[in-house]
Amino acid sequence: MGEAKINENLLKFTGTLCLPEGLEIDEDFTFGVTAGITKREQRSNEDGTFNLVHTARLKGEAVVQTKYGKNIVLKTKSSPSKRFRSCMMVTYDGSDFSQHYETTINLLIKNWPEVKKFLEGIKDN
Repeated sequence: MGEAKINENLLKFTGTLCLPEGLEIDEDFTFGVTAGITKREQRSNEDGTFNLVHTARLKGEAVVQTKYGKNIVLKTKSSPSKRFRSCMMVTYDGSDFSQHYETTINLLIKNWPEVKKFLEGIKDN
């Protein structure tokens, strides 16, 4: 029997977005999202082919446009620690992320009085 072939490449989204207002049932919306691929798996069709399923996790903000052209900005729902880890990815240098995270947390804890003073000087956006 030959090598299995890809039948379809599929994309599945995971995550939750917080709505500032309700959406209408039976109305079509255009979604603009930022997402990162977190998993890729082969699902057999049991006929010598398989579907390649990519799972994308929602990140940051998303925009929903209604049929009337109104844009609604949505934010992903996640814990503060997950959001903090995402922010840390900006300074991630490609080394062991667990070590990077631990080093950063320890620096924050060690220097907490200075960090707190610095944060108090920043206006809340």
